[in-house]
Amino acid sequence: MVLSPSESLTANSSSVFTLVRLVTKMSTLPRSCHNRTVSYWERAPDPRLTAYVERISFSTDPAGEPSPPIRVIPDGRIDLLVSVDAQGDGRADVFGVKTAALWAQSERPVANVAVSFRPGAAAALLGVPADAVTDRALDARELFGASDTARLLEPKDLEARGKRLEALLLARLPAAPSNAAAAVRCAVSRIEARAGQVRIAALAKGLGIGERRLERAFRAHVGVSPKTFARIARFRAAWRALERGGRGVEIALAHGYFDQPHLLRDFVAFAGDSPRRIFPSPGPAAEPSLGA
Repeated sequence: MVLSPSESLTANSSSVFTLVRLVTKMSTLPRSCHNRTVSYWERAPDPRLTAYVERISFSTDPAGEPSPPIRVIPDGRIDLLVSVDAQGDGRADVFGVKTAALWAQSERPVANVAVSFRPGAAAALLGVPADAVTDRALDARELFGASDTARLLEPKDLEARGKRLEALLLARLPAAPSNAAAAVRCAVSRIEARAGQVRIAALAKGLGIGERRLERAFRAHVGVSPKTFARIARFRAAWRALERGGRGVEIALAHGYFDQPHLLRDFVAFAGDSPRRIFPSPGPAAEPSLGA
């Protein structure tokens, strides 16, 4: 498995690619897809987890075929992956919010079940502040214990593995979200509804809390500051517009950038390259990519 830039994420390399390909929504695959590159499908979580989990995702790699390299872009989510290979060897990892792009490629076929948490929701189930895993991958045994983590790897059937993963999370549900968590989720909803085009001071005022208090709560529950989360949301919206074949300058202005160089700076920061190199011609992306 190849992962670069290595400084962007620290993890056991055997499972990084399958997570980032699986749990951040693929820009080139529908919700159910089967081809010689990957079999991928997803479903809604148990209704009791809906406030915390966006989706449960499943994927399998074709036997004996190396996976192509994938550019992984930030999406503001924390993910939990259970990954098992054909020999029955597996592991579970929690992957924090990413603040920079990375490239990933798998070395061997694996079957995966993954959870994509709603922004601001993972910390309550994981038992650690979200910023403790930002730009990191953490062995799930450190959060759930060796015994419970091993149980996640036991089922041979992917759906059964997914049910066991849901059961583990259901057992960790808090009685009710804290006031800080509720405020963060409201802020996240407003930021994403406006594709990141918000003023953080006005956002905090509208929520009736101080800007610094909002930032502290955001780091603890989302993993990054509200400003960074808004930048990621705006960048993702611009990415999707460019995928559809829009013109750079028009997209920049429509998404709240001062000009095209401003858009370029965010693309270099979050995607690691310029829009012209990632989308060399109008239409769909010229390379596999995730997170948009």
